[in-house]
Amino acid sequence: MYAQIKSILYGAIPTDWDAAQIIVGYIVLLITLLVFRQSIKAWWAFLPVLIVGLLIEIADMVLLGQAIGTAARDLVLFTILPLVTVFAFRMGWTK
Repeated sequence: MYAQIKSILYGAIPTDWDAAQIIVGYIVLLITLLVFRQSIKAWWAFLPVLIVGLLIEIADMVLLGQAIGTAARDLVLFTILPLVTVFAFRMGWTK
């Protein structure tokens, strides 16, 4: 069932799985910012992205038998854009 839900979710994004993970990670960041009405400069806004990414990859390893290396790569893909975005705003690189 988990694999079917994940397939439907990532299938709704018209791109490959790796790009879909990047997009979903960024969507989690945006939802976090909207729900809690906080600044994108807040480091804690990245925490839900990390938690969701870890939960997805743990489920992938346990339920789908995914290798640790693949899970680590997927976690990096899931979290990289939100992390760079929060960091860029914190450093003042954006206006």
